[in-house]
Amino acid sequence: MIRVLEILILLAVSMASYAQAQDKSVKIIVPFTAGGSTDVLSREFAQALGTVLNQPVVVDNRAGGDGAVGVQAASKSAPDGYTALVGTNSTQVLNVLLNRTVPYDPVKDFAPVCMLGRSKNVMYIRSSLPHKTLAEFLADAKAQPEKFTFAYVSAGTRLAAELLQQLGTVRLRGIPYRSTAGAFTDVAGGQVDVLFSDHVSAIPFLQTGKIRALAVTGSERVKAIPEVPTMIESGLKSYEMQPWYALYLPIQTPRPMVEKLIDASTRAISSPAMQAAREKLGVDEFLVCDAELAKFQLQEIARWGRVVKDANIQPQ
Repeated sequence: MIRVLEILILLAVSMASYAQAQDKSVKIIVPFTAGGSTDVLSREFAQALGTVLNQPVVVDNRAGGDGAVGVQAASKSAPDGYTALVGTNSTQVLNVLLNRTVPYDPVKDFAPVCMLGRSKNVMYIRSSLPHKTLAEFLADAKAQPEKFTFAYVSAGTRLAAELLQQLGTVRLRGIPYRSTAGAFTDVAGGQVDVLFSDHVSAIPFLQTGKIRALAVTGSERVKAIPEVPTMIESGLKSYEMQPWYALYLPIQTPRPMVEKLIDASTRAISSPAMQAAREKLGVDEFLVCDAELAKFQLQEIARWGRVVKDANIQPQ
């Protein structure tokens, strides 16, 4: 009788623990402000992941320091499988190349889970400029070094312009901005000439007719603006830059928990809801997980490290 009672007690405790785990929310830290492309994609993913896990998944925006504030918070969170990070090519690759001190190590502090997708940026110019093609802009920029300016709001948008300068053999002047909306406002207003950004953020400004899309940074055109050629089609044969978004856990997270999230993320990323979200945002599926994601990240660090070195950019 006592043995039966012990079994019943253990069963009750196990069921209570399972119920508590199911009720506990998974938190995804997004190191940028609400409303941007990273935030919107992360929220769509959180909803899909919650459906797969059958438990709440919430997004926690921790903006600041070009993503460093949120990434540091994620690196120091409890490694219990309930706090994850959506990192980007800026936070997990480029920040460490452009900054002398970064409060986290993008490789040593995180266990890679899965890639949520990668997108394409577009080179926009103010419509008051006469250029209708990238070739026309580059010809003018070569003839007048440092006449034209570019706005940048992240390491990624800065290096998109740096790569343009290297491959196009031109010199532009960079101007940092705190927000994409602020940068677009000044390009539309004629205060700045060039901005690299995603298509979704540009839509309100394209509708005013005050900015013009010249070229796409990816290897394929953006479906929403199929008339805009890629950089490669426009003559810069080796130009390719695709922002990406990936899920990470703190490095000390137990391996079974990492594997559980890899499995759940794979199903969420492949769901019809996420496919529709990516289509709407102009994000391509690029499903690499675990060791393959780690390998990809190291390749990105090496590639963009060469760009930074060739541009003679000194970490600040």
